[in-house]
Amino acid sequence: MFFLKWMVIFFSVHALPAAVHWSPPEILFSSTEYTVEAPYIFFDEMPNQLELVWLVSKEGQSSLLSSHFNGTTWLRPTTLYTTAATISSLSFGRGCEETNVLCWISSESVLAAKYRRGIWCNTITLPNGLENQQNTHLSTAVSKTGNPLIAWQDKNCQLQGVTLNQETPSPVYHLNKNGQKVVSSLMGPNIAIYNTEDGVFSVDPLSYPSLIQHAQLFPLPATPFCLSIDGSIFLFEDHRSHYLIGGHWKEGKWFYQIIDPVSRNRMNACVTTGANQENIASIWQTTTGMIYTSLWDGASWTIPKMQYHKGTCPRILILSYNQHVLAAWISCDPNLKEAVVMVSEWSFPQWTSPICLSPPGEEISDLQISANELGDVVAVWTRQIKETHHAMVEVARGVLF
Repeated sequence: MFFLKWMVIFFSVHALPAAVHWSPPEILFSSTEYTVEAPYIFFDEMPNQLELVWLVSKEGQSSLLSSHFNGTTWLRPTTLYTTAATISSLSFGRGCEETNVLCWISSESVLAAKYRRGIWCNTITLPNGLENQQNTHLSTAVSKTGNPLIAWQDKNCQLQGVTLNQETPSPVYHLNKNGQKVVSSLMGPNIAIYNTEDGVFSVDPLSYPSLIQHAQLFPLPATPFCLSIDGSIFLFEDHRSHYLIGGHWKEGKWFYQIIDPVSRNRMNACVTTGANQENIASIWQTTTGMIYTSLWDGASWTIPKMQYHKGTCPRILILSYNQHVLAAWISCDPNLKEAVVMVSEWSFPQWTSPICLSPPGEEISDLQISANELGDVVAVWTRQIKETHHAMVEVARGVLF
């Protein structure tokens, strides 16, 4: 039934058996002086153009760099922000109205920069109360009207938030119920999800400064892993059963289904939705490194498929052009001293055999993938070479044929 429904959707959208063909990766940045981490890549409002931002650091200096792909070549990296202090907790939010936002922490301050219509706006310092919390987690999203939403936990484990209206930040507002200690949080375009020892809760951050109402999504201890960009799907693991469960917002309420009914510890879960909001794809990693995927067709989740026996940093997306699913991860087989970036594509009725996107290397990390409406795909990752002390940012682009 699952494959039949996906086949109908596939041929109704585009009756094209197109598959992604990948070009060899390009090295966009290489240094023996800096370390590199946390690259974020996304398509511009021009469908064939890309924007990439990443963090470089050395003793006494941290900088955020960006580079633009104009459809033909990558432009020389430019400095978005630099400081003598440490930069940490980078968080990226994608949204509508061609607005994206990058947030980070430096010198006990939360900072943000919006990217809109091909331009990075001036860096904004947000009001906050971090107080020696350089490494607190940031949750970032963009509302449906194009306003960035940022949340973090203060020193008392209380969830605080700020909304950016145009270039003006709101006052800091309190998102969780008073007295509850927040463990972690996720931010969507009109929802913040957080967990405490009493369960999983949600709140609408856009309801500030009027009455903020909280809803309990799950009444027992659980770990929320991820939230789709549109805020309609989230995945969590129940602490009792250690099952992976999906919550789906539909027709004004949440519906829940078990995705993986096996008791095992998971991490790095991702979820994505298709263009019609009915197709959903998920990927996760167990603590032993096994990579699993499961697909939803509007009625049920498929039995989880193990994609790889030893990997990390799983990522997944659905191509709006033909509803194909792309899963990517970094192999880390202990029997192979070198790691590679791998990708597999779901096209009715099966997943393709994984292919390697990158040359092998000692330390590959920070994998990210993105796609546009035409089916163009891009992957970015960082690489560290111990022998030569090189740190690199590499990008591979894929197109449909």
